[in-house]
Order: sequence, then structure tokens, then C-alpha cells
Amino acid sequence: DQWLVGHAGTDGQNVKMDLTNKVAFAYLCNGMKTGFKRLQNALYECLHENNLVKEIPIEKVGKNYETVKG
Repeated sequence: DQWLVGHAGTDGQNVKMDLTNKVAFAYLCNGMKTGFKRLQNALYECLHENNLVKEIPIEKVGKNYETVKG
């Protein structure tokens, strides 16, 4: 089971904690940005390629769901 705990703030800011993989990350900006989920997916892709996480959580990007490895 994959758990992401976090909070989305105003202007696209976001913080997440992945309790399964013991990863925490934050995205801070000074205006409305929509790239957080793509950044999150890229982070997990890099961690997965280096065998630092077992699974990549599924995140919706726009109207599509990103494919995941697990």
C-alpha cells in the first residue's frame, strides 16, 4: 500500500510525505504553477531507477494518469 500524506497550498505550493518509502519533498513558488505533479513523478522515477523506492505512486497529470513502475 502506497501512502502519500501532504497538503496543497495556495499558488501551487505543495508538501508530501511518502510513509512507505520514507521520502519527503516540498514545492514552493511565488505564483500559480501547475508543474508540481510532473515534478513529483520525475522525482519518483529517478528514485526508482536508482533502487531507492520500491513503487512509484500514481499521480494524475492533466486528464491522464502517469504510468508507474512497481
